[in-house]
Amino acid sequence: TLRSTQDIVAKQGPEKGLKMTMTRLNSFESKIELGADLPAGGVLPIKVLISNNTSRPYGFDAGQVVLLATGGGRVSPMAPPASGEGKALQGAMTLAPGQTVSGYLFYPAGSYSSARTTFVDKENDEGEGEGFEVQF
Repeated sequence: TLRSTQDIVAKQGPEKGLKMTMTRLNSFESKIELGADLPAGGVLPIKVLISNNTSRPYGFDAGQVVLLATGGGRVSPMAPPASGEGKALQGAMTLAPGQTVSGYLFYPAGSYSSARTTFVDKENDEGEGEGFEVQF
């Protein structure tokens, strides 16, 4: 289906229970979900769903979800457009065990190969992060 070509395979993380799914929205989906055709205006909206199915809390910073451009370089999320305000994932948050969060991130339109971010185990004193990469 058309939908499956736009879905990015969910990436399994620590304890095989931290799951992050990122789905690029096309113009039609953007109109339905956000009320505006953001891709026509040069903005790539991405729907993000994160589920913490572990027994540990994890920290996450929406501003640290970078896309890797096909031609090289990392692209950080941009400020949400007016139609995306209130639906955007923004700032740092802690996902409690069993918690699921969803929202949108916005990037300049372009060709991207993957996304990267880090989740931090809040019970680990070293504060080391678990790296995540999602292929497009």
